[in-house]
Amino acid sequence: MKKCFGVVRYDNHLSSRFHVCTGVRQGGVLSPVLFSVFMNSLVIKLRKAGLGAHLGLVYVGCLLYADDIMLISHSVEVMQRMLDICSEESACWDFVFNSRKSVVLRIGSRFEWSCAPLSLQGGPKK
Repeated sequence: MKKCFGVVRYDNHLSSRFHVCTGVRQGGVLSPVLFSVFMNSLVIKLRKAGLGAHLGLVYVGCLLYADDIMLISHSVEVMQRMLDICSEESACWDFVFNSRKSVVLRIGSRFEWSCAPLSLQGGPKK
């Protein structure tokens, strides 16, 4: 990433050009693979905690695609425990989940019922 530079645009203003020293390139061919490798420890912790969904013997409680994560659980309580593990892992590896882009989808006959609020990294979830 020696030739990678960036600028920040805020409204109609541009910052000075700066050198990007870390991270993965947006849209890069290896970016999804590197993200999966980086997030592997989170998936392992969730699976070892016994939290999340299974299809037969296959763990599907935490699915990764490109730079997205989907958590699947059978209850709100289990989902909060999974989010707590995500919060711990993010603190350990010094990264932040974008909670503004995070959503909760409830499926089933009670999908319209109110449910307890969920939180990720101390912030409320919708």
